Amino acid sequence: MSEAYEMAIDALGLALEDRIKEKNVPVPTEIDALPVEKDSYTVIIEFDLLAYRQKHSSKAVKKHYPSRMAQ
Repeated sequence: MSEAYEMAIDALGLALEDRIKEKNVPVPTEIDALPVEKDSYTVIIEFDLLAYRQKHSSKAVKKHYPSRMAQ
């Protein structure tokens, strides 16, 4: 179950990043207003956008190491 939860966080992060790029972020829906079919349930996914971005940042870091040969 924890693997499914982690996958839900990743899916939410990807979807939200796409919506942010498109400037099409929906207004959150109150949990009581969500339609739930018979024999199913609603799960709240805790999500921290800043933590998600830090974890999945693809920016390359260029490190400069002084050449020992130049001495």
